[in-house]
Amino acid sequence: MNIKLSALALGITLAYSATAAMAANNADVNQTGDDNKAYITQHYNHNTDATINARGDDNYGAIQQWGNNDSNAKIDVWRGDGDTSYINQFGTQRTSANIDVYRGDDNYNVIDQSNTRNTTALISTSGDRNDNSISQTNVRDASAKVYQSADRSKTNIEQSGLHAYDTGRYQVARIDQFSGSRHDANIVQKGDRVNASIEQGGRSNDAAIYQVGWGNSYSDTVLATVFQDGRDNNSYTEQTGQDLYSKVVQVGNHNQSNVVQFGANHNSRVYQSGNGNVSNVVQTGW
Repeated sequence: MNIKLSALALGITLAYSATAAMAANNADVNQTGDDNKAYITQHYNHNTDATINARGDDNYGAIQQWGNNDSNAKIDVWRGDGDTSYINQFGTQRTSANIDVYRGDDNYNVIDQSNTRNTTALISTSGDRNDNSISQTNVRDASAKVYQSADRSKTNIEQSGLHAYDTGRYQVARIDQFSGSRHDANIVQKGDRVNASIEQGGRSNDAAIYQVGWGNSYSDTVLATVFQDGRDNNSYTEQTGQDLYSKVVQVGNHNQSNVVQFGANHNSRVYQSGNGNVSNVVQTGW
């Protein structure tokens, strides 16, 4: 009888251990107040989720995920000023990183992803003077998006593969600053068949896109798109490679567009509606 009970207990233990091994790894931190710090580290796991929720000023939140697959990292800041949010993902596949700042001013938000595949990054802010940055290096099938709906914010997105014309393919970067004014937006991409777009509303905004790479045809190109609605806005697009396509749309007065393309198979379209606008296109072959 004792032998049978021992065998049954061992079977239950093994079954529980197997279930726990297959279960997801979850970590949640919730903080209310000022000058708080929160750290979550997850290494070499599968099906991992990490979440930090902060409400208050001058808080610091950081999530690090290395060597994980099917992982998600999220930091939410609610009405916090002067907060810093940082997400780092390395050597991962099928992962996502998300930073959301709701009505917070002067915040610094960074997502750093490297040696990853099938990766997404998203930063969304609705306060003034926020500084947002997404870096994706040694990536393939990567997407980076930033949404800002206030004034005087800065955004930088950088994406690259192992080298410019091979494994960094299928990168998508998007910056939306359609609400507010006096924004700075910058996108740098190095890879194959990359796509970058910036949308801005208001006045005195600056948008810049730099791309190095190759397309595959007219419908599968290195694509850069800028749309600005307002006045006194500036757009600069620089592309180097093959099968390049640039599109700039500016609606309003006293806007300026500059397009520079180096390589083969250039296509540039500029549409300006308003008064006192300036457009300059330079195309150079090799």
